[in-house]
Amino acid sequence: LLVTIVYFSQNWLEFSPNLESYELIMLQWVIGIFFSLDYIMRLYAADSRRIFFLSPFALVDLVTILPQWLEVLFEANEEFRSKASAMKTLRALRFLRAYRLLVFSKTAKGRQGGVLFLTVMSIIVCSAGVIQAVESCGPGDVQGKNCQSLEIYNACYFVVITIATLGYGDIAPKTRSGKTEYDKSFTAKKEKNPHILICGEVNSSALDFFLRQFLHPNNMNWKDKVVILCPGLPSHNLKRILLNSAYEQRVVYLQGSAMLDSDLKRAGAANARLCFVLLNKLSTDGDRSDTASNLLTISLRHHTKRVPLFVQVLKTDNIRHVHLSGASNIVCVDQLKMGLLAKSCVIPGLCALVCNILFTFRPFYKTSGLWTSEFLHGCAHDVYEAHVPTYLQGMMSMATLTLIMYCEYHVILLGVTDNLDKFHLFPSKLRLRKSHTVLILSKTPDCSRWLEGLSLYTLQK
Repeated sequence: LLVTIVYFSQNWLEFSPNLESYELIMLQWVIGIFFSLDYIMRLYAADSRRIFFLSPFALVDLVTILPQWLEVLFEANEEFRSKASAMKTLRALRFLRAYRLLVFSKTAKGRQGGVLFLTVMSIIVCSAGVIQAVESCGPGDVQGKNCQSLEIYNACYFVVITIATLGYGDIAPKTRSGKTEYDKSFTAKKEKNPHILICGEVNSSALDFFLRQFLHPNNMNWKDKVVILCPGLPSHNLKRILLNSAYEQRVVYLQGSAMLDSDLKRAGAANARLCFVLLNKLSTDGDRSDTASNLLTISLRHHTKRVPLFVQVLKTDNIRHVHLSGASNIVCVDQLKMGLLAKSCVIPGLCALVCNILFTFRPFYKTSGLWTSEFLHGCAHDVYEAHVPTYLQGMMSMATLTLIMYCEYHVILLGVTDNLDKFHLFPSKLRLRKSHTVLILSKTPDCSRWLEGLSLYTLQK
């Protein structure tokens, strides 16, 4: 905002590419160093530096920071310095950084109002700075004929009447660049898999548990949006979850029926990445709940053929019916419960082990001699997938790679899957290939990056 105010005051009456005063130069130095350090720190701390570098706001920061440093580096070259001075018009784009103020909004309505206000102001401020620079007169131009000196407030007025109406004609572009026309149509780019869909009997406890696990920061899908489609209005407890600041921007509740094609279109079921059909696990009539899940599965599969459907059923007798209806994955509560209880008779503590692996907990860093600290330390571990590096094709066994990963990163390799969806539990003598996917037990998702980026230097150690 300070950079935008300084830019507007400097070009209030006309665009001024001349040298700035000593005070403004010092101010630009301070602001430039601050922005540069902020950009470098965020680039260094990003999970994926390539994704961060190509993000819109990171590109805006880079475009507004580079001209200042280029002008300093090539100060002796007058020709390049004049071009760098012309690039000062990009400083108005720094107003887009005002979107960071949205983190201080407490409610969704306040955030939406802030987005609307900042979007309109960004269009006006950024476009006005560019229009003023494009319409400015050069050394060989004639004022009023093929160029004009616009005040910054008149440039803002021109932008406002252009986006609000067809324009009044009192201010019109005169330069060739300002008269550039665009006769192509604007097409909104649709995301391929923008969200997941939840339908069925959604109660507060099940939804709270689902969101805490699915949107956990350690999971790779924590940025996904969740759409809930239910026939009734949300209950009081459900509203408390939906209005939680952690889920408010990523969870949308729609009142409608998954049996209606119109409601499924409204929820974007055909474009969903995943679809979950939930039921009430405490229902006294299991057949009735399973029949409802079966009907929802039929409706969803009729609406879309490619979206994976994860369906819950209560009784084992109804698994076959739901499978024939088109469910991709079926979770039977009775079958899962009885299977774990039976295995627990053979392997004591199996239920606790499976729960600790499947459910995501926060890492526990406090050291204590009590058994609870060791238990919580184990709870923080999750299972992650990683691909075998290409250069390890057939060169190393599973046991050797497990030893290396444990010594270097303190993570454990559990098993291997291949393209045939076959799982092998720790095949110690198996020669790893690039088509294999390794399952890793770790406290951080960075373990996937550690294995895929394993260097020859680490192997030589």
